[in-house]
Amino acid sequence: MKVRSFIQKISVVLMIVMLYGCSLEQKPYGFLNEKNFYKTQEDAESAISYTYAVMSENGYFSRYYYYIAHCSTEEFTQKSDAEPGQHELDSYRTTDRTADLDIVFRHCYLTINRTFPIIKNVPSIAMNNSYRNQIVGEAHFLRAYSYYTLVRLFGRVPLRSVSMTNFNEVGLGLATIQELYNFIISDLKEAERLMDTQVRVGRANKIAAQGLLANVHLFLASASESGLQGYSFADATTNYNEAKTYAGNVVNGQAQYSLDPNIFNIFDPNQYFSPEHIFLLNVSREVVSPLNMQSLLSTPFVQGGFTLPANQGGYTIDFGWAHVLVEIPFYDSFASNDLRKNTLFATSYRGVESGQVVSYPNNGLSRPFTIKYLDTDRSGTGAGGNKVPIIRFSEVLLTYAEASGLSTEGINALNQIRQRAGLPTYTMANFTGDRDFRDAVIQERSWELAYEYHRLFDLRRTRKMEEVLQTQYGKTLIQNAYFFPIPFTEVSRNPEL
Repeated sequence: MKVRSFIQKISVVLMIVMLYGCSLEQKPYGFLNEKNFYKTQEDAESAISYTYAVMSENGYFSRYYYYIAHCSTEEFTQKSDAEPGQHELDSYRTTDRTADLDIVFRHCYLTINRTFPIIKNVPSIAMNNSYRNQIVGEAHFLRAYSYYTLVRLFGRVPLRSVSMTNFNEVGLGLATIQELYNFIISDLKEAERLMDTQVRVGRANKIAAQGLLANVHLFLASASESGLQGYSFADATTNYNEAKTYAGNVVNGQAQYSLDPNIFNIFDPNQYFSPEHIFLLNVSREVVSPLNMQSLLSTPFVQGGFTLPANQGGYTIDFGWAHVLVEIPFYDSFASNDLRKNTLFATSYRGVESGQVVSYPNNGLSRPFTIKYLDTDRSGTGAGGNKVPIIRFSEVLLTYAEASGLSTEGINALNQIRQRAGLPTYTMANFTGDRDFRDAVIQERSWELAYEYHRLFDLRRTRKMEEVLQTQYGKTLIQNAYFFPIPFTEVSRNPEL
């Protein structure tokens, strides 16, 4: 892999430092820096792979962001002996010392920091012009995505647009939410301009930038409309129109992406590509490492392993952690005939050693578990690794529906999702207006995009945290549910915070 080449070069530098660090007489040589690294296409590819690698790490999508995004909604609770941070998320007892928040905060900025030298140096590399633009565009996309994650989690955060050149530049105050969104949108528009539409599994392209721009504008529209603190600068009508335009470019303006008629295919690791995958993290299946923990987190531990039913692949899974647990009221919110419920939640298995079938609710299985991230082909090896969809066609289609409001376009888009799930479709007569229709779309998103990093932000942008989590699901929200506190470790390092 290109990232391996980059890491090998760094390893050489570390060896040189260790060899000569004891003597002030020796002068290190071969030091890797911007002046001697960004020279070839291979260097550019190594650098962008090195940046993508952060998103798959334990501290970002693979584990801690997964906890933050889902334990703080009605989707997951956690086992009794889980880390304190997950229990704090579940009831909004989070503080500036909640470890999970600190870890994700740092990994977002780690991704951002790795994009700066790419944006600065790759444009001067002598290589194919279109591919050079593609790599620079991907860096803009990844920087925008991580800032978008930060602003939705924490609200106001420091905004750094160029690399630090010395330690004195570490201090940086909080940007306004408007400044952050202006930067995010600018980055995504530049990404859209520079990138092509070629499908490269695990990497972003122009369609991904358009899909994310649609999501950003939808967040701005509904956050402004709902009165979310800090979003009064955004005009709801303008942003709904922008969201519809960008989402329309994806769902109506290209052919390589579409709804996958087979829901299971979207998450089957043996399917290399689904037409639904616009941007995904493609983690390694070759090694058991902290980069692919999601396949363990919600899977139960069964001595000797277990085999899933045939309609869920019939695969044998060796073990799991049962660290995060599906909330039964959330599972019960799905219609009984919803294919998403019956395909992507496991409610029974056969023990390998015992040969016995265990099932939910009355035959030994205490609760269902999601199989969205299960690696179904790693018997006997542990974690494995599945695809992690970040932007997929169905999400953009639902964005298009919500942005369109109560209209023929909106109804048709929503009904495509429901038809694939095997559910009755809607007509205009089912709704009283835009708000009623958009509430139905947001509910549909909760079922369609469960455990895919969307629910928390959908509840925040519509200011429905109390209504849904407290009133509907009986959860306790002890502190502000709309913005997490900036971690204490970051405040202690930055004198401007």
